[in-house]
Amino acid sequence: MADLENSTPFGARVMPSCGRDGDDLLLIVIAARFRLPTPGQATNLEISSSQEPPPLSDEFVGEPGLSSIRRPGQSAYTKPATDIHVVGHAYAPNGAPVTRMGVAIRVGPCSVDLLVHGDRVWQRALGGQVKPSAAAPFVRMPLVWERAFGGVASGST
Repeated sequence: MADLENSTPFGARVMPSCGRDGDDLLLIVIAARFRLPTPGQATNLEISSSQEPPPLSDEFVGEPGLSSIRRPGQSAYTKPATDIHVVGHAYAPNGAPVTRMGVAIRVGPCSVDLLVHGDRVWQRALGGQVKPSAAAPFVRMPLVWERAFGGVASGST
């Protein structure tokens, strides 16, 4: 296996792979982790002090197959674009509980706008219809697939 001299501050991994025609390839994967700026502060991303090498296999939030992927494995021999993964929580402004709030994530031309609600349960209404309850107040809400309800990212390719 070839040695990689990584002159970046980011995590890197070298993996043997093969192309579609069976040709031997050396796959070099570099993963950068950033910290989001504090709201109201500078808009530049800060490089995270923790820079781990990209995972070889998927890492799950909970039980594999029953929970969302926290970090996807990076063993594909090709990727047509850059992946952007957000791992974190929505925090209510000024630490005051809210029942819902907007969250926007933008990286270059890729963006996603979320409406984050507090915990709700499905309730049966008159006539047998099912509808969600009022949202419970929250200060911090995890941004994970298990809590999502419909929609896709816009502006992504």
